Amino acid sequence: MDGITEIFYYISLIAEKNNVRNIGELDGLWKCKVDEDWEFRVNGHDEEIEGIPPYHALIIHKGLPAGLVSPLGGNFAAGEAVNEDAFIRAMKKSFDR
Repeated sequence: MDGITEIFYYISLIAEKNNVRNIGELDGLWKCKVDEDWEFRVNGHDEEIEGIPPYHALIIHKGLPAGLVSPLGGNFAAGEAVNEDAFIRAMKKSFDR
């Protein structure tokens, strides 16, 4: 799996773990805190909500945008501590808690 696809794979696992079944039926975005540093917001609707395009996830690190991804691709920060791999590690670690 490449980074973006893997991100959506883990988002779907986290949704399942939290009994979130149909994000498109929610009123607005689905927001989820992964740990003390990472969170994400998913727009499962046909229209842009809070600046997030349809069917995209905004990834946030320590309150700042780190990535905007869809199941087909996207953009992510490429810093030493803030990058796709670091976010994926945090999501994987969230299953150990």
